[in-house]
Amino acid sequence: MLSCMDNMLYHEVQLCSDNSEWIVLVHGLGGSLETWQLQLRSFKKRYNLLLIDMPGHGNSIIPVEKMPKAITDAMFVESTTEVMDLLGIESAHFMSISLGSSVILALVHGAPDRMISAVFGGGIGYVRGIWRLLFQVTLFLGRHAPWLFSRKLLYRFIAWAILPRKAQAAGGKKYTELALKVPIQTFWAWMENIAYHLDDESLQMFAEDFNREGIPSLWISGSNDYVCRPGVEQYVNELDDAEYHLSEGVGHLVNIEGATKFNRRVLSWLDGLSG
Repeated sequence: MLSCMDNMLYHEVQLCSDNSEWIVLVHGLGGSLETWQLQLRSFKKRYNLLLIDMPGHGNSIIPVEKMPKAITDAMFVESTTEVMDLLGIESAHFMSISLGSSVILALVHGAPDRMISAVFGGGIGYVRGIWRLLFQVTLFLGRHAPWLFSRKLLYRFIAWAILPRKAQAAGGKKYTELALKVPIQTFWAWMENIAYHLDDESLQMFAEDFNREGIPSLWISGSNDYVCRPGVEQYVNELDDAEYHLSEGVGHLVNIEGATKFNRRVLSWLDGLSG
């Protein structure tokens, strides 16, 4: 059990059949299980779905006085596998959006036997240049002068950075709507974990985990995702069993902005694994 929580992570289940494989859906920073509303109808026809509110998000509330300074990978692994154990899920496909990538990377390192495959929508790889500098400055200020930031300022800045075009307004609106429900303490605790995951040595370690365990992965980036796409394109080259797909005309939140294309691509890829 998470040391910073009194209860198991909030989760919901969509059942297809007793014989169907499971997909665990993992939202990112500022999200909740509502992030996956545009996937449910298509995916539950073929798979059992487990949707989890990650620590500090949605209904998985952590009291401010119990919020750690950093969410650790061990917390991600323990809290996620605890829910799987409760439901009798030995292993599953995992699908993440945005910074939910951190949860999957934690699991591939800490509990690879629970993972059949991994899907990264708007995944995170190497971060370079001005975006890395902005992240480092934001984290530094958050550690030493957090009073400079409000939730609204932080999440609107993130929405602007990852969804800059007018055509991406729907995704930005949905992200901001969900993110403003997340306490500022949760934001900074996740940022500390993300800093670890964006370190080059950490990413190389996770690549070695994927390759050693032989876990296949699918990475889908939007062509308009200027922050994360370049680093993902570089990172997938280090993975032995990875497929990369570029979704034209959409940005970072590929499962929202290009939901139909995203759903078809992921289901086709999963069908290929079982076929």
